[in-house]
Parts: sequence; structure tokens; C-alpha cells
Amino acid sequence: MKDLVEILKDIVKINSMNPPGNENSMVDYIYNYFKDHRGKLIIKHKENRKSVIIKINGSTDETVSFIGHIDTVSASRSDGWKYKPLDPVEENGYIYGRGTSDMKSGVACMIYLAKKLINVSTKKSYLFVFTADEEQGGMGIKDIMDKGVLDDTDFFVVPEPTSLNLGIKEKGALWIKFILKGKSSHGAFPENGVNAIDMNYSLIYKIRKSLEEINEKDNLLGWSTISNNKIVGGVQSNIVPNLCESYLDIRLTPKISNKEFIKIIDWAIMDIKKEYGQESSIEYEILNDREAIEADLDNKYIKDFREIVEKINPEFQELGIKYYTDASDIIPRLKKPFIILGLVMKIYAIKLMKELKSKI
Repeated sequence: MKDLVEILKDIVKINSMNPPGNENSMVDYIYNYFKDHRGKLIIKHKENRKSVIIKINGSTDETVSFIGHIDTVSASRSDGWKYKPLDPVEENGYIYGRGTSDMKSGVACMIYLAKKLINVSTKKSYLFVFTADEEQGGMGIKDIMDKGVLDDTDFFVVPEPTSLNLGIKEKGALWIKFILKGKSSHGAFPENGVNAIDMNYSLIYKIRKSLEEINEKDNLLGWSTISNNKIVGGVQSNIVPNLCESYLDIRLTPKISNKEFIKIIDWAIMDIKKEYGQESSIEYEILNDREAIEADLDNKYIKDFREIVEKINPEFQELGIKYYTDASDIIPRLKKPFIILGLVMKIYAIKLMKELKSKI
């Protein structure tokens, strides 16, 4: 059996950047690592996009599922890196490479734990779910959910990076693409046109003001936020633009639901269209829709797991996670307890395994 650090270095060398998205080699590595274990399943989503699941049966059907994504964000320009992104380097107790933190370290721990648990008797059953496409649309976890694979899970553990702290809340994500259409005119006569870029600014301002009216600060997640991260529009400096594309990244706390905020956006669009007249139009497409989630701290699984984490890391803190994880697709649908916990060292993975056998 390979050491945990060896596993991490192996999988960092595998290019699973998303975009463009290709998890095949990661799936092959994990599947072959468990080649002598019968309880494994590959789920193909589309060309080059796969997820893989390792199941370990216990003496009961009570099931704990570990969820980890095997894609990473892109490395951008590799010449801006101190070390090559796909050539892991160990230095001063750290390993550098694309995805070492998010989240191939968590995936390596999952592989290590699963291999250890296969060889011992456990009361509970375990699913180790390695998903595709978490960094973009979440096709992996959505497909797995649609197939009912996780329906019987009693408790979810997501080993995203938390430095041994306990993630109990997660912001939602709502990505929206707006297409705003106006009317072109000569720049010397802007009154004859309808400026689609100006329309976009008016729309974003109205949406921001609407959020300010209902925004409440969460004790762990802070404020709900809006960021206008991409704008495409205009032809040249002396032509009023008749088209603008605008992309919003909205991150909401559990105090505001995505559905509630989409209604606010609809109201804002109606107001802006009235302001700019009949020659204007605004359409939008929801590119990513993940609800905020929050753990129930009174749940038995949560209480037991908090005790486990306290033994491993007595100085742990409860965290709010501002990025999204696969849990955002799971929890709103299945309504099951969850914890987000990142393991950072082999010793902690071993301790967690021992505690899992006796309690969770």
C-alpha cells in the first residue's frame, strides 16, 4: 500500500484541470488502486467525464459517505509558477502543485482511508465518492444523485481544505448571464439609441440595492455578496452599443434563498425595461444554482463527529465555507447531516480512521 504522500504526488501529476475537463485518468488511477476490491463503480457522464465510487460494506446498512471532487481549477500560465503545476515538489513540509489543496489532498486522504477500512471490520458501511466537474457545473454529483446512489446515506463528510477545522455552513452560489439588448446610434446622438452597457449598470445597481435592503450578516459567513465579473459589449468609441453580455457571481448566506433572490432579479429587470423603453430587452440564463447550506448542530452524527474532531485537533474552530462544494448539490435535496473537514497530515487521517471505526 502506498504512503499518503505518495498517493498525493501521484494524483497531482494527473492533469484533471477544469476547464477543459477530463477526469478519465484520475478515475483510472483510483479504480486500479482498488483493483482487488469488488465494491467499485465507474459512472460515465459524457466523453472524458467520469466519476468513481468505492463502497465498503459494514455489518449494517447505516452509511457514511465521503465526497471528494477529482477535477481542479486551471493552472493558467504555467510560467508564472515557481514549480511546474503538474510536477509536485515537497518543500518545508508542504507539497506544491496544481490541486494539492483543492482538493487532491482530500482525495488522497479518501483513497488512503478507504484502503485501510477495506481490511478491517466496521459496523457502518462507507461510500467514497470521487466526483467529476465540481469546479464548474457539478455534472458528476448531479448525475450520481439522479441515479439514487446516495439516497441511503445517513451522514456526509466533505474533505475540502479546512486545516482541521469544522465546516458547518456554506454559502450558496448563483451565477447568472444577462443578455441586454438596446438600440445602436451614432455616439454624437446618444439620445437616438438605447445604450445596452448603461442598461447593464442600471440593472446591477438596482440588484445591489435590493440585496442591501435584505442583507443580514451571518456569524460565520459574513455578508451575502454580488460581483459583476465579466462584461462583453460595444463596437467602438463612437457607436452606442446595442448589445451587452454581463456575468454576475452572487454568493448568498443561508438567510437568503436562491429562489427568493431570483424573484428580486425578475422585479429589477421589469423596472429597468420600463425605464429604458420598448426598444430594450433583458434575458438571463442561470449558469450555476447552488443553495446555501447549514448543519444542524443538534444532530447525533454532528455531535459525534465534533467529538472525533476535538480529539484529533483540540483547538478546532467552526467555520463558514464561502466557496461551494458538492455538498451544495446534495444537502438541499437529501436533507441529511454533513460536515466539511480537510485533513492535512497522514497522522490525522490515521486517527480519523480509528475513531470512525468505533463511533461514526
